[in-house]
Amino acid sequence: MKIKLDPADKPRDVGEECYTQKGFILVAVLFLISFLALAVAYFSNWVTGQMQVSKQLRKKSEALVEATSLKADFIFFLLTKGLNHKGLDLTDKPTPPTGPAQNAQEDDAPYISLFNKPYKKNNLTIRVQDEAGLVNLGRFTKQQFERLFELFEIEPTHFDSLYWKFKDYTKTERAITKALNGATIEDYKDAGKPEPTNEALRTPFEIKRVLEWDNHENFYKNSKLFNMITTVNQKPINLNTAPKEVLAFIPDLNEEAITQILTHRKGHNPYFKDINAVANTTGTPLKRSPLYSSFPGNTQRVTITSIENNVLNFQFSVTSMPRNKEIPWQINYQIDLPYEQLKLDDIDGDESEKEKLDKLTLFFDPKDIYSENK
Repeated sequence: MKIKLDPADKPRDVGEECYTQKGFILVAVLFLISFLALAVAYFSNWVTGQMQVSKQLRKKSEALVEATSLKADFIFFLLTKGLNHKGLDLTDKPTPPTGPAQNAQEDDAPYISLFNKPYKKNNLTIRVQDEAGLVNLGRFTKQQFERLFELFEIEPTHFDSLYWKFKDYTKTERAITKALNGATIEDYKDAGKPEPTNEALRTPFEIKRVLEWDNHENFYKNSKLFNMITTVNQKPINLNTAPKEVLAFIPDLNEEAITQILTHRKGHNPYFKDINAVANTTGTPLKRSPLYSSFPGNTQRVTITSIENNVLNFQFSVTSMPRNKEIPWQINYQIDLPYEQLKLDDIDGDESEKEKLDKLTLFFDPKDIYSENK
């Protein structure tokens, strides 16, 4: 009896079987090599990334150590040097002017301006803003709020709502009674926002937490609103240090007078010795002179920024109380800021940014201080 074999049952040739096994091994090896190559590439990228993170952290740590030292130096000068119409006077013993020679000597004396002008130390810049040159929204009347809204080109239909939501947010009573156009705690919960603090603003940036205030971008272009408001009760307004937005808020000053004040600040002696000097420069009498001053307050807002990279940018508000031996100063707040390229709009000329900064270098070693005007 003959048995027919199925061709599929035909025994495979030994050479063919070996060829199949070798092909499988080759594919497996290639797959393993590809996997290892991907793993090496991934590990290499991870190591590179970690090294970059490590370098960034090291730069930030170095900048933070330098910034902490600069902060301590500034507070030391604030407590031990004199404040006057120029700013923070860095001379050992400021002498009251008694004649032209004394005036000239006073003008050349080293000092730190208090209207947010940048100074450089190593890889950092420090800018100091006298908070007496700013305005406190908590002390505003409804009419002053309306003036503020007009300056920022807010539609009049929003005036009442913005005003009452701010008033409700800063009410001292814990249980808010909703005013017309105001907001309750439940309204904040529904909006997914933190509850109102029921107290005065703690930092200028807290204003964005008030319902509806965060919807108006005109407030926050170039940080204009943040740069003009303070959270401390400083009075009267120091015209030597008030930013452009605050000057525009003052009813006694028109656009031409504001331009003259700002131009005067770019001169050799960028300050007014008294209120009459402001009127003489602008030709505009200040009808409400008791509300204005040429002297700084005891609270300064300080911004310290790294120059070469975006590893550090923070701001703090410090109040000096030199007569209080137990607490000679008080930090009102300190907050990290989004890094922004340093703007040098207040400096004339076509020099590069580095050259402009070099001209403003101020060493914080008392033995090596020189005037920014030299």
